[in-house]
Amino acid sequence: MDDDANVGKGEDVMENDPVEKLLMMAQKDSRLLNSLSKLLDSLEKSGAINIIDKLSKNAVPSDSEYLFDFFTSEPMRNSLLKFGNLALLLMASLSDEDSLDSIKLLTSNLGYIVQSASEYADANGKANILKLYSALRDPDISYTIASLLGALKATGGLLREFHEEKGTDE
Repeated sequence: MDDDANVGKGEDVMENDPVEKLLMMAQKDSRLLNSLSKLLDSLEKSGAINIIDKLSKNAVPSDSEYLFDFFTSEPMRNSLLKFGNLALLLMASLSDEDSLDSIKLLTSNLGYIVQSASEYADANGKANILKLYSALRDPDISYTIASLLGALKATGGLLREFHEEKGTDE
């Protein structure tokens, strides 16, 4: 075979090979493998790996009866309904512009928030009543505490109503 004809094809093979692509990405940023490892660990702990394993061992595309039985089984049906319900509720809550903007604000600044929290804790050392009183005078801390109290009040009201309704239903 002509060597000149294969020049540059090694790079094409590397770009088309998904494992090679993953390794190249990991070489650029080692956090990728750590994140992937954590994701796989979470999937294993949740039981999703067992479901995937069961599907891969027992179901082939032509085995429609198995797939039908699997997806219509009571545990899977209940899980899918619950997940669908949560997904719809999440989409509905994100459709509210204020909620979505607040989530985007917090997530896009999460690094800053974590760094600030660490620096603030390190700079102030062990907490005592005078340091806490002094911190309450900071307008940002005061606003955050008031916001959290408002969120706790709303959450408490919702939970109280839920438990009262649940108590009357039983």
